[in-house]
Amino acid sequence: MVVCAACNIRGLASSATRPEGTVVSTGYCLVLVTTRSRRRAETLARSAVESRLAARAHAAGPNHGFQWIGSAVARVREWQVWCATTEARYDELAAHLAANHGEQLADVVRIAIDAAPPQYLLWLNAETVSTGPRTGE
Repeated sequence: MVVCAACNIRGLASSATRPEGTVVSTGYCLVLVTTRSRRRAETLARSAVESRLAARAHAAGPNHGFQWIGSAVARVREWQVWCATTEARYDELAAHLAANHGEQLADVVRIAIDAAPPQYLLWLNAETVSTGPRTGE
């Protein structure tokens, strides 16, 4: 068990294939949601960070994908929103994204961060711990 006392990060022991200093953790995740508009993607990304539900969020696109719509495969144009957060904030972030998504089905997907540098996880923790505006660097 690897433990980073400075931020109370707990994870599995590092393997020989992991870069030195990498913390293995199951307490952090990336959250993905897609939407059909750039404006909506940027609004979701910004509001997730402003509300301290995510340390960082990216609005990327447009992307093109394919999915079933009715009885045919359709080409769809979407924007992706990627949020980095803690597992502790995931439920609240997922609810926020779904409530502000604006479409019938918000496909909010959580992807565990299996490993990351300790400094990144410390930063991610600090940015999602409290609510409200930042108090400075």
